[in-house]
Amino acid sequence: MEKKYALAAEGVDLERLLRVVGKLLSIDPRRIPGPSKLQDIVKARAQVCYWGSSELGLTMTQLAETLCI
Repeated sequence: MEKKYALAAEGVDLERLLRVVGKLLSIDPRRIPGPSKLQDIVKARAQVCYWGSSELGLTMTQLAETLCI
């Protein structure tokens, strides 16, 4: 819980998470949401889901709506 609130205090949200994952994987963050089955996009979505749920405490419903999956 403390980590979640610390990240929120630093301004880390889902949009920032998309940018960070995009930068780490050299992908345009606008390409991550959507139904693409390209391997690099799938890996990016998986990473966003993992960090979003475990680190930011987001629900899978929130993540699915944002990622359009």
